[in-house]
Amino acid sequence: MIDTQLIMLEGLPATGKSTNSDFLRMQLERNGKKVKWIHEVARPHPALFFSEACLSRNEYENFLKTYPESAHVLHSIAVFRKNTVGIDLLEIEWNYADEINESAFDAMKQHDVWNFTLDKYEEAAFDKWEHFSETAKHDKDSVYILDSSIFQAQIFTFLWDNAPCERLERFVDKLCEIVKHMKPLLIYLYRENTEATIDYLEKDRGTQGLAKLLFHSLDCRKISIEISQLDWTRYENKMLSFLDIENIPSPEFFPPNGVYRNKELNYEIILNG
Repeated sequence: MIDTQLIMLEGLPATGKSTNSDFLRMQLERNGKKVKWIHEVARPHPALFFSEACLSRNEYENFLKTYPESAHVLHSIAVFRKNTVGIDLLEIEWNYADEINESAFDAMKQHDVWNFTLDKYEEAAFDKWEHFSETAKHDKDSVYILDSSIFQAQIFTFLWDNAPCERLERFVDKLCEIVKHMKPLLIYLYRENTEATIDYLEKDRGTQGLAKLLFHSLDCRKISIEISQLDWTRYENKMLSFLDIENIPSPEFFPPNGVYRNKELNYEIILNG
């Protein structure tokens, strides 16, 4: 296999990122690799922000002084990074609503990353990616698969702010620099006709071919796969060839004939092949 600790599988919506991330996870494991697949909606996510508060260390300490009764809950769910502290807001809402009063929760929601200016978002994102990168240094035996961590949520943040394309390029370049020691690989799935539509829309707002531009600008080993023909066997083999790993099929297993009982459920299955 290519020497890497990070595979970034990217693409626009509905290009099969999650399905193929799971396929790669399975094939890597069959080839004897220890794999950690991080789905794009994983919680807590090591690289993205979804309903997450992000406070500086000072902001966090001041928050605890103002709402000391919430300290035991926040300490139990907080992620302490170099410069920031992450708090999963949905974790509070789902599991600790009875332990944190409404005023404290409302105050914490003011630190939701989606309310940040773009400057503040960039600082928080870099700190989060650096924390992920440092964590990976202590887990060198694992190969991480990041499913859609650059070309969607990260891009949308800049588009909503009408930021110039050059700023997004600098941001993505910095992310790749942070994980450079992991020797990242990029696999980009796309449909040509969809790209043409996006190119048209982006010309109208002053940028052209944003996804393709980012793909070509990233300084790492990479491959792009056009998937319009839906020939997934060929695409899968292309990805495995890029990773230099063998395609190992699912093992065939047929249980022997007999009666299989689950006493707890009072249920039985009879096989008579």
